Amino acid sequence: MSIRILFVDHADFLGGAEQSELELLRLIDPNHFALALACPEGALANAARSQGTRVTALDLRQVRGAKNLASAPLKLLAGVRALAHIIRREQIDIVHSNTMRASLYAALAAKVSGTQLVWHVHDLYRERIYTRVIAWLADAILTNSQGAARLLPASAQHKTTVVYHGVQAAQFDPDAVDRNAIRAAWNVRPNQLLIGNVGWLAPWKGQCDFIEVCALIAQSCPTARFVMVGAASDARYAAYARELRALGDARLGDRLIWAGARRDVANVMAALDLLLHCAEREPFGRVLVEAMAMQVPVIAFRGGGPDEIVADGESGFLIAPHDTQAMADAALALLRNPERKLRMGQSARTRALEVFAPERNVHLIEDVYARLGAKRA
Repeated sequence: MSIRILFVDHADFLGGAEQSELELLRLIDPNHFALALACPEGALANAARSQGTRVTALDLRQVRGAKNLASAPLKLLAGVRALAHIIRREQIDIVHSNTMRASLYAALAAKVSGTQLVWHVHDLYRERIYTRVIAWLADAILTNSQGAARLLPASAQHKTTVVYHGVQAAQFDPDAVDRNAIRAAWNVRPNQLLIGNVGWLAPWKGQCDFIEVCALIAQSCPTARFVMVGAASDARYAAYARELRALGDARLGDRLIWAGARRDVANVMAALDLLLHCAEREPFGRVLVEAMAMQVPVIAFRGGGPDEIVADGESGFLIAPHDTQAMADAALALLRNPERKLRMGQSARTRALEVFAPERNVHLIEDVYARLGAKRA
């Protein structure tokens, strides 16, 4: 009999955690595990349904923040009750929570329903009370990096498994993509170099640093063009996105392409000569793996996931956070040495497909499910 798994997510958009969640829902063995997803209506729900996942609409309201102090208990209670109802109705064996807000609801709902909880950690949590409580309630913990695992309580380490996000070779094949098609759409000529940044527009993602790095590169490299791919994930960052646009226009003018959010990530990566990732304390950095799989070297700030993804000096470079001059120097050195850039790109693809193969990582999660399922038998 299949073990029934319910994924729980509060997001209505497709961030890195949600992309990885969709990948798990595609790859986990349906012969042994019956999968379903509870989340709000939106991009995540639609994408899950399109790949055959059964989705139940569930609205998990934000409970943090000064505006929510008075209403937080009622919001939390309503969400826990709704989720517990789904768990009981569907006779769920294991709840798999995928985001910070969802994990709070899922931990409480699993507890009152007598169901086991897998807490999937995608962030570098500093909230000590939150992490201690959820770690104590969880029956198993998955983290997307060693860095994220190290921040968990010592008492939780024995039930923690590190599972890297992965990319499938068939979906990220540089030989299957017309590199010049998207460059032409962006009015980038074949003889021009294209340096990009990909990710949701948010202050901690460091796009302001990206613009400063690009401005330094532009001074020494007249053939360089730059592209920023992404949009504000929600209304909280709308003002930041406007400020970013003003900064980019002032520093780089029409040499900076504003591409907005795009779903064709492989095409985007194929168009680049370099990916610069300027996030501070990035918990993982899925876009780094995606770029590497497309033979694109990456330069990222040290700290968190990039330290485990990038083999410094082989598949890319790691730079001290906010050292925009050092990042620009590393980029220029690579752009001026096409042979080294090619070798680094090839090394990056090899590492991406060997270390971050999703099939390998999915088996780790299936083993966790199987152990929990055996305890319930």
